[in-house]
Amino acid sequence: MSFAPITHIFKVLGLSAVALVCATGLASADTTQELKDKAEIESLIYCYARGADTIGSGKTQSDPEAAGFAILKTCFTDNATFGVWPVGMPFDREAFPSRTGSKPPAVIVEGTVSWASSINAAFRGAGGVGYDFVQHLLSNVHVDVKGNDGKLSAYLVSTHIIQGEQPFSPSRCHQQSNGTYSLRVKKIGGTWKVTSLDLTQIAYDIITESGAGCAAPAATQ
Repeated sequence: MSFAPITHIFKVLGLSAVALVCATGLASADTTQELKDKAEIESLIYCYARGADTIGSGKTQSDPEAAGFAILKTCFTDNATFGVWPVGMPFDREAFPSRTGSKPPAVIVEGTVSWASSINAAFRGAGGVGYDFVQHLLSNVHVDVKGNDGKLSAYLVSTHIIQGEQPFSPSRCHQQSNGTYSLRVKKIGGTWKVTSLDLTQIAYDIITESGAGCAAPAATQ
């Protein structure tokens, strides 16, 4: 039986160790970049929530639409598209529903500025007086990333409030929306931006109401 010279064994082990360290370093760098990308993509849905909630804050914003759009434009491309399946409308799946299949969205809004206007119109028209506050709570956030493209889905619980007339009085209107957001995103010039957002709404209910309630007053003739 012959044995390789001990110096040869050490050389082989040394080269193997170097190769292992290099491979581990590359894998670590890839993992670090992926984690960084996923964290940046996840921040986009919270950016959206802040923008939408700002538009919903009729009590604290002199121009809710402008204030909310100023936030939304930091996380969406100018030509982003927005698809909506309102409650009761069928969709083929909750996350990333098909826009072109047999169950398309009720509406597709083109452009972030148009979407901000659409949100504002809906929020300001609530109950004939507009919501005082809106809060989006997001959970079950899931992110996939491949190169410069990514996807995100998240569950939505959105609270909509028209306050009572007096301090400490019950809310005139407390509504809640549930559903799923699906975002497609792209890294542009080193920055992640949302290129499309879809909302599949599974519930939109009155939780409590008092006084004039949640319904808008009848239009005058």
